[in-house]
Amino acid sequence: MRRSLVLNITGLAGTGKTSTINRLASTTPRVCVSSPGETIRHVAAAQGIMLTSRAEYNCLHDEIIRDDPEAITSPILEQAKTYPLVLIDGLRVYSHARWLRKELGDRYRTAVLTCPDEIRAKRILEDNSRTQRDSSHFADIQAVLKDEQSVVDSWYQFPKVLAMHDLTTKPIDTVRHSPDDVVAQIALAIRPYICST
Repeated sequence: MRRSLVLNITGLAGTGKTSTINRLASTTPRVCVSSPGETIRHVAAAQGIMLTSRAEYNCLHDEIIRDDPEAITSPILEQAKTYPLVLIDGLRVYSHARWLRKELGDRYRTAVLTCPDEIRAKRILEDNSRTQRDSSHFADIQAVLKDEQSVVDSWYQFPKVLAMHDLTTKPIDTVRHSPDDVVAQIALAIRPYICST
């Protein structure tokens, strides 16, 4: 397998993962973006399932993994055979992250994006593009935070994924740093991996 870098850009909803990945991908040649969430939404659409809550999303994820334990991770490894850089948009399940780390060693890295809960919730409530990604509509900030807490508390062990952050010295705060700054920090950190492929 080529010496590709697989970079999981993760964090809670509303921290700017997708925006950061889109900006990074637009400035980086030969990059592939992989979204576990899109994989699950694609399966839902193919089966005529409307995902109207985090619980329904999690339930479908569990079904997919029960049928094929590597349904999320195998496509990422396949992409790494072709592209020097694979950006994962928000891998949140520790067993998946651990498996990728085992398969790829130091060629699997994690960058965690953070920002205050109130800002995250405001971004989610104001982001019209989210309606295409998620049918959940939230009434207020507390509803957003309660929904997100279900991910943190679940068996997916998301806090362990966050603890895998190893791309920069600490997680990147998307409020303290401009979008261009966030992309520049990540681009600088991945340069040694990309240049050595």
